[in-house]
Amino acid sequence: MKNWINWLLMAGLMSSTNQKLPDQQPSLTLIEAKLLEDFPSGSSIEYTSGKLYLFGDDATEYRVLDTAYNKLSAIQLFTSKTKRIEKSKKTDIESSTVLPNKSLLMLGSGSTALRNKLLISNATGDPAKRTIVHTKTFNARVRKRGIKETNYEGLTALKGGLVISNRGNLAQPVNHLVFTSNDFWKNQSRVSFHIAAVQLPRNTKAFAGISGLAIDHNDRLFFTASTEATTNAYDDGEIGDSYIGWINDISTKTSAGSITPNGWLKLSDHDSAFKDQKIEGVCIQEGNGATMLLHLVADNDKGNTRLFKVKLIIP
Repeated sequence: MKNWINWLLMAGLMSSTNQKLPDQQPSLTLIEAKLLEDFPSGSSIEYTSGKLYLFGDDATEYRVLDTAYNKLSAIQLFTSKTKRIEKSKKTDIESSTVLPNKSLLMLGSGSTALRNKLLISNATGDPAKRTIVHTKTFNARVRKRGIKETNYEGLTALKGGLVISNRGNLAQPVNHLVFTSNDFWKNQSRVSFHIAAVQLPRNTKAFAGISGLAIDHNDRLFFTASTEATTNAYDDGEIGDSYIGWINDISTKTSAGSITPNGWLKLSDHDSAFKDQKIEGVCIQEGNGATMLLHLVADNDKGNTRLFKVKLIIP
């Protein structure tokens, strides 16, 4: 009888109080990938009302897509004699979010004087209802609080506010989250904000800078990050690896001094299609807590954009 019980335990057909099953690990599956050769420098992506909104840091327009990445429309934002706006002249839209009133908020990186701007557009892109605001005052206050170089690359809406991610670099190897109100631009000299450092895992070959943000209905903040060989907020560098991570209960951490992610995945470990791809942004199409359907956008610094639809399972 004893030998029979041992055999059942070995076969996994019975449990034992002394037997510990291996922990389930998060997994990521690539569902679809598409190269957009005619849209430059994808930097941010949003999902709302069944549509995707795609932004590029040197693009003259933003794109409206269906969830299979087919083009529905293009909304003009800027004018340029060239397909890609010159680096010294671009607003550098690196992040975006959908505001509670369903308007689209596009944020310049703040890495130069011309990039101290934000744009607000209704979902139809009506130019008459578009607002441009200079953010010089707010960005100067952020730098006085300890962020030496503003380089905003992620943005998303929290309950009652916004969170902006500031990307570090090899010379300033710290990422930050800036928590503020959802209309911070209206009173830039007095609006309250809080800055928290993000302590990413140190298992990367080079410094990984946060490049995009999104939040789900369970108050879980997702972020993308990538390694890039650059020592400042202006110049591009050699592309390395890209990652996705998440922080649970983010609304309870808006006054924290330091935040550590609850999970972290290297994308190329899960699919070779992510090798040498600089992931710039993330959005959530749907999710039930454990299983998330996400869209990622990548910029290869060569003037086109690659999109990825992935399923992320977090046990």
